[in-house]
Amino acid sequence: MLNIYRRIEDWHGAPDPKYRGTGGPVFVQPAPDPNPIAPAMLEGARSFGIPTYENQNGRMMEGAGGCSILDVRLRDGKRQSVFRSYTFPYMDRPNLTVLTHSLVTRITFEGKRATGVECIYNGKTHRISAGFEVVLSLGAIHTPKVLMQSGIGDEIELHRLGIRLVLHLPGVGQNFQDHPGIGCVWEYQKPLAPRNNAAEATLFWKGDPSVDTPDIQICQGEVPFASAEILARYDVPAGSWSMFAGIVRPKSRGRIRLTGPNPIDAV
Repeated sequence: MLNIYRRIEDWHGAPDPKYRGTGGPVFVQPAPDPNPIAPAMLEGARSFGIPTYENQNGRMMEGAGGCSILDVRLRDGKRQSVFRSYTFPYMDRPNLTVLTHSLVTRITFEGKRATGVECIYNGKTHRISAGFEVVLSLGAIHTPKVLMQSGIGDEIELHRLGIRLVLHLPGVGQNFQDHPGIGCVWEYQKPLAPRNNAAEATLFWKGDPSVDTPDIQICQGEVPFASAEILARYDVPAGSWSMFAGIVRPKSRGRIRLTGPNPIDAV
């Protein structure tokens, strides 16, 4: 994995040929002007005996955990997304088409062979045929949703919703894992304008010394970070920052289910 990361990275910090790469498509740099709360978090970690590192990658990931200021994917004050790094430079290629604001509704089939996808674009339904293969990369929620809407999933569930079965595959939507998190919001004594990408420092540690690797993560943000319901209920001041604690190895498992056969029906 380290070789892959070195190959894709374009690191703009202190040279570190063992862990960092240069010349790749993914621009990364140290936070150019960390918010003062970030070094304060590192000091707090050190006071509890938690080691601190130069960044959250490399040595910190290979050890028993630790705390660091975050590297950022920012260039000239603008966030560098994966799309910006990998896709945008090739938008003029004739074999690449990007349709924004489109909704993939289902996979089309001939028998059990995927032949393309159906999508809603500009208010109209379009069919796009596949010349070679169909790749679904819609995340842990919408990938099983589209599969089930296309007729791939548990036969009883699909029959209940009136969806024609293509393949009985009861594992679709099962074993869903989520990372619960708790946002603790603190008001600045004096409001500070955001400086980077809202995230400033992070900490990986063990909630129980007997576990093999860290199972909790704390992220520090320079803005209020909590659910919309909490932010509305408590009228959180705009001049606030957050400590967000989460479980990184949850043991509980859930499932994704359809509520209806239509693409706009929520899961």
